Amino acid sequence: MKVKSMATMVRGKALYVTVEEPVWAQQLSLISSDLAARINEAAGAEVVSQVRFRIGQIRPAMAWKEPEEQANRELYDDPPDPDGLDSDALSPSPDRLPWRRRELIQSVATRVDDEDVRRRLERLLLLDEGWHRWQRENLSAPAMAAVKVLRKEPWLSDDEVKAVGAGFVSELGPGVVDELKKASSWDLARARRVVMDECAEEVEALVAAGALDSEAGRVRVRVMIGCMVMLAAGCRPSDIDEELVLEHAGPTYLEYFRKARGGRAGAQEIASGG
Repeated sequence: MKVKSMATMVRGKALYVTVEEPVWAQQLSLISSDLAARINEAAGAEVVSQVRFRIGQIRPAMAWKEPEEQANRELYDDPPDPDGLDSDALSPSPDRLPWRRRELIQSVATRVDDEDVRRRLERLLLLDEGWHRWQRENLSAPAMAAVKVLRKEPWLSDDEVKAVGAGFVSELGPGVVDELKKASSWDLARARRVVMDECAEEVEALVAAGALDSEAGRVRVRVMIGCMVMLAAGCRPSDIDEELVLEHAGPTYLEYFRKARGGRAGAQEIASGG
């Protein structure tokens, strides 16, 4: 019987494998030591000490459509000169960026000693930020329909997003079902990125407003970070743990998550939106 699984991460000597079916995660865990031994035997060295299995969605790699693939080839064959790019037209003013993103761009650029290279890198990072924001403002109709569904139920898999639209007809309009049926893997990936960015920005706003000082604020922060993880990992609320937060949201949000827990971060509050 074929098991749908995918190796997703190696931390230290622990190999993490995502499996879509809980029963297979349980069964494979019973032979994890044997699997680690076989991997080490094939590698000729002890590269893995343990294999850990998680439940989550396995998504196929996105494939470029022909026009996009051609444009991508042209970009790498003849890359643009950063000095010739109109950064004012393509990217927002640095002063208008969320402070966390502006801080990240500056911290990355300051690691470069050469002043000219550092300036060019910072401009390219700002252009990249502008591109992502342009994507958010210019979603296709199918992607926008998926965004509306994922805002309500971020734990849904891509197939579930496309199938669940019928339940939201009264709220989202009759056209949503047809649009979701047209959604490509690219549309769904962009939709997830948009909702993840919205959650991240809300977390930053909550933390800046002192939300970690109140129980209601801490619950909201946990919920938003949980949504980020579910969108990225394709997991359910009950599967969220600190390892998944670190893997899919990063160390800053892991720190927020730990401060916000203050006890048990129940799956029910995440599933209900707090």
